[in-house]
Amino acid sequence: MSGEKTPVQKVKSEDVNLVAEGAAPEPTAFPLRMAAEGEKVKIFSLNGGKIFHDRLAGLGIHVGEKVEIIQNRSDGKLLLGHGNARFFLGGGMS
Repeated sequence: MSGEKTPVQKVKSEDVNLVAEGAAPEPTAFPLRMAAEGEKVKIFSLNGGKIFHDRLAGLGIHVGEKVEIIQNRSDGKLLLGHGNARFFLGGGMS
């Protein structure tokens, strides 16, 4: 499978809060768009409607899951890695 590109998924919605990996015993939640590229973070909460939750669940993203910030653009758009998958979050979702 080396050399194969993983398809990028696009998702839209409101807000994802997370906690940085290895954070202090009382971690602070912050919007996903504030995480640095290369950082591995844990999803702390998902703030959105049913469609938002269903779309993320379809990608295997739930509260407690860990994701890697692959790319964080200044306009809030993010490319995330989760397991062997990569997916794109628009600025409204991140």
